[in-house]
Amino acid sequence: MLTVNYVDDDDELMRIYDRAGVTGANTSGINAVLFDDDEGVGVCKMVLRDEGILIVSFDVAKDKAEDPSVSDFFFRTILFKLSMSEVNILIAPDDRLEKFGFKKQGDLMVVAARDVVFPSSCGENHQIDN
Repeated sequence: MLTVNYVDDDDELMRIYDRAGVTGANTSGINAVLFDDDEGVGVCKMVLRDEGILIVSFDVAKDKAEDPSVSDFFFRTILFKLSMSEVNILIAPDDRLEKFGFKKQGDLMVVAARDVVFPSSCGENHQIDN
């Protein structure tokens, strides 16, 4: 079963980063970890800034990333967890993020956490009412 939890143990984070093929990772900041049962298979590093929370990196183990639904689940879960707060979510530009409500703003894409859209495969979009 796939789950997502916050982890602050440097040794555990380095093992997961290694599994995801990331060398020399910096474990500072907020690290959300994707678990497949009890095995860490992905890390999303975030940093709190004055203007919001910046998603710095998003890494999934190659064997898990081959299934796009795993990365999709992980990213949507991160957005869902953040949508319960009053922050702006910032991330490097990527056109695929527009469907979640992100808009280009300077050199980043930004969405207010409360305005995140969760597109479904049936074509309907859903927002969480906070």
